[in-house]
Amino acid sequence: MSIRIVTHCYAKELPQYAEFLRYQLSSLLLNPTLTKVAVSVCHDPSDTDTFNVLDRFELNNKGGRLRLDRFEMRPEQLGRRSLGRNMVALKQQEDYVWFTDVDHLFYHDSTRFRSCLDLVNFHFMENKEVSMIYPRTIQIHREHALGDALTHVDH
Repeated sequence: MSIRIVTHCYAKELPQYAEFLRYQLSSLLLNPTLTKVAVSVCHDPSDTDTFNVLDRFELNNKGGRLRLDRFEMRPEQLGRRSLGRNMVALKQQEDYVWFTDVDHLFYHDSTRFRSCLDLVNFHFMENKEVSMIYPRTIQIHREHALGDALTHVDH
């Protein structure tokens, strides 16, 4: 089983998104899965903050544990996320595609699964025909200002 994560990042106007992308990619490296995972990042090639995060990730992706593909898009394409994500997803060969934003992290569930992405393998092993899987919990903060303050990193 394999899964493709399609995310997008435009940090040119919102620089914290580059940090969020770094956190997201790190969460995938630090929480290995049984499922084969590939990541597609839609980005504007002139967005140097995002470009630098992708370069650093490729250097730290020792042994190629995760496949990373870059998809360059104009800002107007990035702003219409569903169009860009659909363009990318239609080109993929993985069994499942997971659309996400850069402020979502992937971690392990210590009770049943090695990683939340291993739900795909669980359903496959149970011989269930699955077209969509919904998470049971999503942890967010309602107040954007507080959420942004908690993730602020001084450079």
